[in-house]
Amino acid sequence: MRIVPRSLLGRTASVLVLALIAIQLVNLVAFRLYQSGPTALQLAVLATHHLKAVAAALDTLPADQRGAYLEHFRDNAVVHVERARPGPLPGHPPLGPALVMFERNLREQLGPETRLYVAEGPPRVLWVTLVAGGDTYWVSFAGTRIERGVPWRWIVLIAASAAVAFLSSVWLVKRINRPLEALAAAAAAIVRGEHPQPLPETGPEELASLSRSFNRMSAHLAEAERDRTLMLAGVSHDIRTPLARLRLGIEMNPSADADMREGMVQDVEDIDRIIGQFLDYARDGTEESPRPVDLVQLAEEGVAKLERRGIATTLNAESARPVIARPLALKRALDNLLENAARHGAAPVSVDLAQTPDGGATMYVRDRGKGIPEGEIDRLLRPFTRRDEARGNSTGTGLGLAIVARIARAHGGTLKLSNREGGGLEARLDLPWDGARQSGENR
Repeated sequence: MRIVPRSLLGRTASVLVLALIAIQLVNLVAFRLYQSGPTALQLAVLATHHLKAVAAALDTLPADQRGAYLEHFRDNAVVHVERARPGPLPGHPPLGPALVMFERNLREQLGPETRLYVAEGPPRVLWVTLVAGGDTYWVSFAGTRIERGVPWRWIVLIAASAAVAFLSSVWLVKRINRPLEALAAAAAAIVRGEHPQPLPETGPEELASLSRSFNRMSAHLAEAERDRTLMLAGVSHDIRTPLARLRLGIEMNPSADADMREGMVQDVEDIDRIIGQFLDYARDGTEESPRPVDLVQLAEEGVAKLERRGIATTLNAESARPVIARPLALKRALDNLLENAARHGAAPVSVDLAQTPDGGATMYVRDRGKGIPEGEIDRLLRPFTRRDEARGNSTGTGLGLAIVARIARAHGGTLKLSNREGGGLEARLDLPWDGARQSGENR
């Protein structure tokens, strides 16, 4: 059970309300403490006057007239006097600080033999011993005049103050939370590879400064990404032109050895494919407009490519409605998964497509290769990362899975890799139904 709230609103409201309650309780204790002394002293003086008057009357009256005098107090609502009788005491000694102080003041005025007892009610009655005319008497007072009950008005005041503090904290924290929530959403959009709209630079100076800094950072990241894409596009154009001339020259040179010529052509194609992967990683497809994409047709086209290369491939696709996606980016993602299975796995390769309960889709690409050590799965999703045994392959860039993961994030989805029972790798691509459209709206 978590006691400390997780949200800023909960923590702020808790601190303000608890602090206010603590302050009010301290004030209540201080008020009761400083009120009890003067009140007890004043009531002790008043009670002493009554007791002295009763004692003086009993001292002066003959013994046969004291009974008639005591009858006058039988129905008195303030003071009641009766002769002490053998038997149990009328109550228990005083316990509360107010009654202890009241008894001490009585002893100072009437003498140390004075005793105070409390008879629990209702009503609560205070009994005081009085010695007069050689006899002992009991004199009673209403306890409520000295000890007051629970201060309900003060409790209501504390509750009202706590409610005001809570509502004030809700209003204050909501004003702070709105820009913070917008900042968190914008930061999450940047993590997904999107470019969020600039945040409003309003509100308290600290939050406005934070929004300004975030907007500058977001603008710099977007500019750096544009520059990177432009640079890669320029480099690819400048390199592919001489590559095309080189390939044409190789093809038109009949005197070259056939095997050497075929190897040189293959090298040119590998260089061109590597450049294409760099470009695919540079653009994650967010420049496309999202639209309904038939994943079944997309999977059929990808499977047909592998089958033309002589790789045994199967397709198991359920009937599913189209998802909102960027078709070229999604095609690149599927092609990279199939190429990864064909290059680093083993036949048969299978593609399975299933619809999720929320209307999205899950695509599985499975092979029967050696799989991946568990400790390397997360590492291989990072760009320019290859397995140790694949590093000798100069045609690989280590960008294939990173491209798929980036495209998945741009669609609000995820890519997960796991080893299969019996050997092989399973790549799971989860796509929400309208993830690409929602991502586009956040740009």
